Amino acid sequence: MGLPLLHLQNAYGQVTFSPYGATVLSYIPTGHSDVLWQTTEGFLQAAYAAGKPLRAGIPLCWPWFGKHPALPDMPSHAPSHGFARISPWQVVSHTAAAATLTLSTDGTNPAFPYRATARLEILLHDKLTVTLTTTSAAAQPFSLTAALHSYLAVDDIATTHVYGLAGQARQHVSSGAPLPPHVGPLGFTAETEALYLNPHWPLRVKNAARTIHINAPAGTHAVIWNPWAAKAASLDMPPASYQNMLCAEALHATPQVVLPGAQHTLSTALALAHP
Repeated sequence: MGLPLLHLQNAYGQVTFSPYGATVLSYIPTGHSDVLWQTTEGFLQAAYAAGKPLRAGIPLCWPWFGKHPALPDMPSHAPSHGFARISPWQVVSHTAAAATLTLSTDGTNPAFPYRATARLEILLHDKLTVTLTTTSAAAQPFSLTAALHSYLAVDDIATTHVYGLAGQARQHVSSGAPLPPHVGPLGFTAETEALYLNPHWPLRVKNAARTIHINAPAGTHAVIWNPWAAKAASLDMPPASYQNMLCAEALHATPQVVLPGAQHTLSTALALAHP
């Protein structure tokens, strides 16, 4: 059986998502092309068959971003970017304009030994809004990091620029090494992997043909990523497709403490504009 797919469709456009990983795969505003970057059907089906994350659309990172802070070498219990994106979620509501999916933990996973429920809400209106809410049912506080890892479709990465990040302190995502602030819009000539702790939301990803607005609440961090040619050739994606994608994601990269019975929310909104 292939990757399960569900849809939202109304006057504003169409969204395709999968209960596998609660992954939003496509967002097509009416009259326009997809805002989200797509891989090939072959790569998607191969990832699903192998129990791997889907590299397209908006994969989730939950309940940790990157490697597990305490168990980096236990991929069976602590896969990179968490287990939510390789887990089947329950669809609890689904209309033409909205869907809600949930994933509950029972506290038996040594990488996340807490009872909690993650809820993903997808709303299709004049923009696409995706909200990830964690509700604790644990007896003690726990910390988490999370991301909505948006892959955006761009016509040419070499002529794409991101506005809203100028002058901001940033660091390399994997190593944590400081990176110098840049002046003006961020352009791309090589592999880029940068974490911004104080971005000026909304960010604007500008192409020759259109501008994508990415918004998130104040205090939300941002990661900008493109693997460029050499790394793309080693990843589960068509090697040349780095030229037509850019990850511009909303996340909480520093640990967020969730008290018993409390909630943590991460959200992002995508909208299409034309220059």
